[in-house]
Amino acid sequence: VNRFASNHDVIFVYTKSAEEEILPASTAKIMTGILALEYFEGRLDTKVTVTTAALRGLEGSAVLNLKAGEEIAVRDLLYAMLVAGMNDAANVLAIETSGSILNFVSLMNQKAKEIGAENTLYLNPTGFDTAAAYTTAADTARIAAYAYRNKTFMEMCSTRAYTVPATNMHDAVTV
Repeated sequence: VNRFASNHDVIFVYTKSAEEEILPASTAKIMTGILALEYFEGRLDTKVTVTTAALRGLEGSAVLNLKAGEEIAVRDLLYAMLVAGMNDAANVLAIETSGSILNFVSLMNQKAKEIGAENTLYLNPTGFDTAAAYTTAADTARIAAYAYRNKTFMEMCSTRAYTVPATNMHDAVTV
């Protein structure tokens, strides 16, 4: 039996293999969402410009088809990432939050440790499979419990579909 504390409740969870290392996969986007929401708190309508660096290495993955030079609101990137798992949105948020994907990954790992996720190592903001990255079910539960306390995160994750408004390079699209 493991105990996970949240705001005022103590939740008892029965686990099996909770400390076994697994790939983070798209659960990495939970951490990306946490960091972007904390960084842009009160400024979700901020328009950011997509860079070429944000679009590299995403071939064959879920993308919004953003283009270098495209201007898009942080809120729309968050919805695209959290509702539909769009990897280009995750990379843009990472770069806008910390200046580079490498810097952002460092923030992800630091935040994981702060939350108590001691057995997690992120290598990118998308969770796009990298064999050296790892987490555990227990750490993922700790990170998710932390995200659960963010009202905006929960509103976004509870959304079934979201229409990303038209940008300077794309028509509106529903994800």
